[in-house]
Amino acid sequence: MPIYTTEAELMVFGINPGAGYRVNNWLSLGGGPQVMYANFEIKAKAPPPNGIGEVKIDGDDLAFGFGLGALFELSERTRFGVVYQWKDTWEFAAGVHFRPVEKWLLQLGVSYDTSPVDSDDRTPDMPIDRQIRYATGVQYKWCDRLSIGAQFVYADYGKAKIDNALLQGDYKRNDIFFFAMNANWKF
Repeated sequence: MPIYTTEAELMVFGINPGAGYRVNNWLSLGGGPQVMYANFEIKAKAPPPNGIGEVKIDGDDLAFGFGLGALFELSERTRFGVVYQWKDTWEFAAGVHFRPVEKWLLQLGVSYDTSPVDSDDRTPDMPIDRQIRYATGVQYKWCDRLSIGAQFVYADYGKAKIDNALLQGDYKRNDIFFFAMNANWKF
């Protein structure tokens, strides 16, 4: 008997402290640990005539990881970076930073991630396909050592086609909005 998700809610909180070292005038290396907490709640029910009940599943988890990166400074106004973070997908990203005045930094970016699952393994409660993200943000330099900021991201998660023995179909709308805040302290 099939069971259908009627509601799903995911809340994630992450801390990613990092440290960097400028090796020379064109190369900087960095990295740091990642701590992620997630809470997931899902409500599902089976359709009539056999199913009339509803089930609610609620769980949380704490995960640890790391990230490594290298930043290459091609010129005073052009930098190129590479980051290692997740093992199952490829990500391509580009961004622009613009500083209209000394204390403000405006950010704009776009990224593309390959799908972490194929249509045979995809489920309706986590319909993630290829991902295209559009991001904008702002940073304010509070003092020489502290900056604060906020970012907004719109993520398009594709059609998320499902094609397995139990389900077939795709999503007309499959997107998520993210809002993040950050604080950066320089030692």
